Amino acid sequence: MSLRLAILGTRGVPANYGGFETFAQELSTRLAARGHEVTVFGRVGQIPADFDGQVWRGVRIELLPAPRSKHLETVVHTLRAALTVRGRFDAALVC
Repeated sequence: MSLRLAILGTRGVPANYGGFETFAQELSTRLAARGHEVTVFGRVGQIPADFDGQVWRGVRIELLPAPRSKHLETVVHTLRAALTVRGRFDAALVC
């Protein structure tokens, strides 16, 4: 059975920063290879804009904006992504 899965709370994929992004990249591409429909939500400005809406290594990438703030960027982006995924996916992983 194929599932619709979302991964949020990271800068996005492809990984270019650290551990959570590498984890999201490895998990998402492996799940996609198993036939699941996987979407990773990334941050505008952290992932090239031309990746938005594209499929990369079997994973759909959706970019959402977030304020450029050391203390707010991750929280606001994750909240925005959580509101976006509601009802669209079978499961969501929040990193």
